Amino acid sequence: MSLRLYETTAHLATAIYQGDKDAEAALFERFYKPVLYVLERKTGDPEQAQDLCQESLCIMIERLRTQPLAEPDKLSSFLHQIAHNLHIAEVRKSERRQTHANLELLERCAAPGQNQLRQLLLQRSKDAVHKLIAALPNERDRKLLYGYYIEERDKDELCAELELSQRHFDKVLFRAKQRFKELVLEDDKR
Repeated sequence: MSLRLYETTAHLATAIYQGDKDAEAALFERFYKPVLYVLERKTGDPEQAQDLCQESLCIMIERLRTQPLAEPDKLSSFLHQIAHNLHIAEVRKSERRQTHANLELLERCAAPGQNQLRQLLLQRSKDAVHKLIAALPNERDRKLLYGYYIEERDKDELCAELELSQRHFDKVLFRAKQRFKELVLEDDKR
């Protein structure tokens, strides 16, 4: 199908909302290359650009299937904004994954002259954290927090063990940390 069957992008957006599968194909045909070009320039990685482009188009089509755009003539801008937002999210995700060792701090921490009081306080803190994690009522929260923060296990490994998707993992981890925080605040009140 071609965009010529749809006079404007506004007609294209409306046709998708009305369930026209040919309009979805026309959207893909019309916008794939321009969005891919923009993403290749932003990412410098053709494979990542293809993934982000395809995801952008899928998000756009899913959005148009469920609700019309307030300004359907701005379909192109909306799609490019989706692609831009996905790129920003990908950059942030990769920045969070990067680790940079602070060598000066590591040397100070590993210095043989650490005093006994510091070691004792560190051990008591560890014991308190272990005790609070063990006090969490939800077993999945305990396994997740202990595995991720104490044992420093890989996210993929924990996802497999707890039968979570990558996206769901982050939500579950956030909620577990919230419940842990509530437990810490309760403990401080005692």
